[in-house]
Amino acid sequence: GRQIVLRYEPGSYMMAGGRRYELTELHFHVPGEHRINGVGADMELQLEHRDHQGRIAVVAVPMTVGRRMNSTLSRIWDHIPGGKGQRFYGRQMGINPRFLLPSDQSYFSYVGSLTEPPCTEGVEWFVLAEPVEVDASDVQKLLRSVGSNARPVQPVHGRAVLAALRRQR
Repeated sequence: GRQIVLRYEPGSYMMAGGRRYELTELHFHVPGEHRINGVGADMELQLEHRDHQGRIAVVAVPMTVGRRMNSTLSRIWDHIPGGKGQRFYGRQMGINPRFLLPSDQSYFSYVGSLTEPPCTEGVEWFVLAEPVEVDASDVQKLLRSVGSNARPVQPVHGRAVLAALRRQR
């Protein structure tokens, strides 16, 4: 009752460091688990990927409350349980995760751990710099379903955080 997880069939992937990572699942955290310049998002989508050797790469998409409705997110929310503790399995629905990403895909990257047990180390994180705008009702629906499920922000502990940002012209 603490997470909405969408398992993903093989076929969607990302390339990073010369490795092909297959998208395996999407899940959401409220509030967002990452901070950019000290500011966290209202909600965060995490797209978890694995390569053929079991290495993990996660793309974190900050989501902030605004005026825009996201129809893909609305389709997901139409199928989630209504209250904490309710379980629901087996719903089949086709979504394109590309419609949950911002147009500017600049990002920050670092090596860390998964944010849920077993908190596996050695995870390649790609935190998108540009948030996706979502309606306040989207955040509230997730809160009603799972409650606050974000891991507390962790210290950097000397990790290198790299930026891949598009230049403004």
